[in-house]
Amino acid sequence: MSRRVLHLLVVVTASLALPQSTAPSAEAIDLAPGDCPEIIPGPGLPSLKSLNLTSADLCKSPEEFQKAHGLPDIEQPSLMKRYTPWCSGSTVVSYWKATSCYNYLWYLGNTPCVVPPSGSRFCHSNTGTDDVAWYGTSVNGHTTQSTCQEVAAGGNWVLEHCAEILADLVFLWEGANAAWNNGNLAVRIGPY
Repeated sequence: MSRRVLHLLVVVTASLALPQSTAPSAEAIDLAPGDCPEIIPGPGLPSLKSLNLTSADLCKSPEEFQKAHGLPDIEQPSLMKRYTPWCSGSTVVSYWKATSCYNYLWYLGNTPCVVPPSGSRFCHSNTGTDDVAWYGTSVNGHTTQSTCQEVAAGGNWVLEHCAEILADLVFLWEGANAAWNNGNLAVRIGPY
């Protein structure tokens, strides 16, 4: 009997030691409409008005936003690692403002998110304090592009792995990851 208990404890301990997502659950978002950040698309990307969206529409958890708009998941690529994602551990940005930009980029679907050699900004919040932006960098120094949904999916790694929850507060460390299917396009979420 004690051998089975010991085995069970080892299995439970090992499973708890596996990497766990630190992203807050959908229930953690409880913002009043006035608390939603104004979201500004990057140069060359469609305006919220042209998409019939408002910043308040984007102020939802990704799951809730995708469900409300009937947006599909995209399949995660396999064996595509050519970029090492990172979290800064020193610069904190707003998780909720970053999530609103995620929803905007995800909504754009197959719209090209183009990054010239000098880099680009896909989206940023405009609240006057602690604003967040999603940036694109060309890893190889040449113009590159991915669909905006692939950019959102790459940035989602930052939302899931660079977030920390302390009591009812969610902190997001600045971080970066490659866009899905394009190791030459680095997506960085950081201060604006």
